[in-house]
Amino acid sequence: MRLAEVSSEYTVLLKAYQQAFILAKEICHGAPELTDGMRVEAWLVWVEDHKYVGTLPAGRVLSHSYILLNDKEDKVLGIINLRHYLNDYLRNFGGHVGYSVAPDARGRGYAKLMVAQLRPLAVEFGLDRLLLTCEESNVASLAVIRSTGACYEDRRLDGNRRWILRYWLTISEQ
Repeated sequence: MRLAEVSSEYTVLLKAYQQAFILAKEICHGAPELTDGMRVEAWLVWVEDHKYVGTLPAGRVLSHSYILLNDKEDKVLGIINLRHYLNDYLRNFGGHVGYSVAPDARGRGYAKLMVAQLRPLAVEFGLDRLLLTCEESNVASLAVIRSTGACYEDRRLDGNRRWILRYWLTISEQ
């Protein structure tokens, strides 16, 4: 399995991934626009716009999005988004990384694998540590974060009155 940068080459696979989340009535963390009514083709443009200062929407941060492909490269198992820096909201609640795993692929270590494969990419963007966050009630994501060796900093109450746990992961080239 490998991470691949999101591109139109994977449109059909991304549509299947999107449909799985819609059928499960779940938010696709790392790409919430896919479950908020945005078509995959529009999302691909949105992702591209976030890679460059000249096309970055106001109030947003530079980011790159990746997909985890299975060995046959015929299915998207997960999506992970790397934000190059933090604005106030991300510093408090969202962190550097957002990710999701396909509903039928959970419990197999794919989120942990995506975070591990993201580390050298983060180094390429000049990051030496990553802020990883999750809702306190998200037991699966919390287990992923803890499995990376990230250090707990604190928890903060967001605008929806949910506790957000914040962890820092020191990274280095591996």
